[in-house]
Amino acid sequence: MITRIFKSILFSFLVFLSIHCQKENKAVTNEGKVISVIEGKEGIPSVCVWDKASIKSEPTLKGRSVSVMALGEKVVCLGEDKIDPSDKDRKYYKIRLSDGKEGWAPEYSLALDAKPSVAVHKAVIYLRPDLVTVTDKEFSPMEFIAVTKPENEWCEAKGQEGKKKGWIKSNAISLKDDDITVALLAGKAMAETNKEKKRSKVEAIVSNPALSRSIFMDSLKTYLEGTAVVPQFVPSLPDSVNR
Repeated sequence: MITRIFKSILFSFLVFLSIHCQKENKAVTNEGKVISVIEGKEGIPSVCVWDKASIKSEPTLKGRSVSVMALGEKVVCLGEDKIDPSDKDRKYYKIRLSDGKEGWAPEYSLALDAKPSVAVHKAVIYLRPDLVTVTDKEFSPMEFIAVTKPENEWCEAKGQEGKKKGWIKSNAISLKDDDITVALLAGKAMAETNKEKKRSKVEAIVSNPALSRSIFMDSLKTYLEGTAVVPQFVPSLPDSVNR
């Protein structure tokens, strides 16, 4: 009888402990959405939207820099945020990089609960997921975009440095790593003012076998052949989204 009571008490304690360890935290995204974070879980998949964004050892501008993030890099938000004590307008999120290193990233550098993508054709930006809210802004082919819930007809989009925001049609993007990588590398290559360096960087992209299946490759080859001043990508299919 005593043994049975003891087992019952132990079972109840373990259930309580399990629930307690799964305590829910709340994290607020850049767009004001509240996301649940379960302690002990992996956190919130997020994307860097600011090239060479510094990661600090402490949530303050004066903190020691422990690393930098690349535009389009996937990170994990750990559900903890703090305001810089020296600047009340600056918020930091605690993140984990793909190599396991952790640190504090400025709010402006991240798109929370998002995935990296790239536009495969012109993506018109809407204020809301409704065609009548169309704006005069758009993402160009091969332009990087951080997107939320791209598996739906519409996805919320945030461009580099957050300069463009809104809603776009999900069939305008590719989520494939090789397409995103080629687009980002091509963007850096075309920013070169030295023609020889520019051509050399494009050649390096085209000759990389790991990137050979990108849908942007023909466009870069056309540029190298001298038949285009800049790569002009035209998708073979209007809905060539790769998930």
